This record gives sequence, C-alpha cells and structure tokens, in this order.
Amino acid sequence: MGIFSRKKHKTASIRRIWYSPPPGAPWYYGTYVLFEANGEYIEVKLNKRQAKRFVKANGEGDTGHLVYKGKSLVSWEKISVERPLRERSDVSVFVSYAHEWFDDAAYIAQVFETHGLNVWIDSGELRTGDKLGSRLLREIEKTDYFVALISPEYFASPWCVRELETAAAKEKKILPIKMSEGDLLLPPHIRSLYKKKLGDPVFLDIRRRNPTAKLAELAEQMLDRL
Repeated sequence: MGIFSRKKHKTASIRRIWYSPPPGAPWYYGTYVLFEANGEYIEVKLNKRQAKRFVKANGEGDTGHLVYKGKSLVSWEKISVERPLRERSDVSVFVSYAHEWFDDAAYIAQVFETHGLNVWIDSGELRTGDKLGSRLLREIEKTDYFVALISPEYFASPWCVRELETAAAKEKKILPIKMSEGDLLLPPHIRSLYKKKLGDPVFLDIRRRNPTAKLAELAEQMLDRL
C-alpha cells in the first residue's frame, strides 16, 4: 500500500469552502474544503452526503480533528468547549476587555477553552464604582496569563486600565491582543511599569487572515511555556 493511500490525521483549521458542481448538478455534487494544518494546506472534495452535513455545521476558521485519505475526507470533528482538543489543563487565563468588545472576548475565551485552557472572563458586574471587585482581584492574582484585548475603548475604561495595572504590578505574564485598526501603544505609565517588570510588550494582531488559527497557536504556546 503506497503512502498516499494511507489515512492521515491532522489538527486543522478550515480556510475556505467552495462549490464547483458540474453543469445542472446541485451544489453538493462539487463541494471542496481547504484546510490548514501547521502551514500545510490540504484540499479535500466532499461527497454529497458529507457536503450537506459539513456545510450546515461548519464554517471558515473552525478548528478540529481531520482525517483524510488522498483528497477524500474520511472524518472531521470540530472542537468545542464540550469536546476540547486537549484535556483541561491547570493553566489559567484572565481575559480583560472593554465592554464594546464583549462578543470578541467571548469568542476568544471559547477558542482558548477548546484548547484546554482554564479561562476566566468577567461579564462586567464585578466592576463597581471606581474600584475593582474583590473577586476580580483574586482572579488576576491567581491567573497564569493576563490577556488584554487592546483597543481605544480599552484605554478609555478606568476598570480595564486598573486590571492591566494590577496584572503588571503582580508580574503576571501579560499578552496584549490588538483588536482595532490603527496604531496602539500602552499608556506611558503602563508601558513603563510593564517594561520594568516584563520587558518590551509583544502585541498579537488577530485582525488579519485566519484569526482562529492565530488564537489556537497562542493557546498552544501558553500551554507549553508553563
């Protein structure tokens, strides 16, 4: 049996789904999917039964377990919080965000959780008056990674700035993720504190192509570095 006839197993992300049916045929007679696995691109053609089910349940950016043979799909299992890629680890992540970016924050938290991270994300009710709630402070204190979703709204929020100040003062591993267009820098006093404690900050920009894959890579790095 030749090497190209063997089943291959990959952890992959969906990059593109497109249709090229013969003239007069329904769409599902010519459905193709392009997957990406660690920089390798894998194109498969779905049979009509697979196509109907796959297109209904999946979309570009989804990550999962891919099994294929040549250019045929054998199986695909999308990862989720209920069916994570890894067993739940002890690595904890605090996601800090401005309320305008809640939907993005919730999605990022979900991607991290599907990769086995323990994610804590506040819905906003623990920020009261001009103080951080005691539970917020405890969560920042015990977290391994502090992920800040950086945007103009973030720096305009006194609560977000205080969360970031607290994480820097506690020498937490801070991972800024750039969410909005344009140049963004940490405020001078935060940057000074950050640099003194942790060195120059490194921003992850997820606004470009395939943000899910970038988030998945970041999750794997967090798991491997502790």
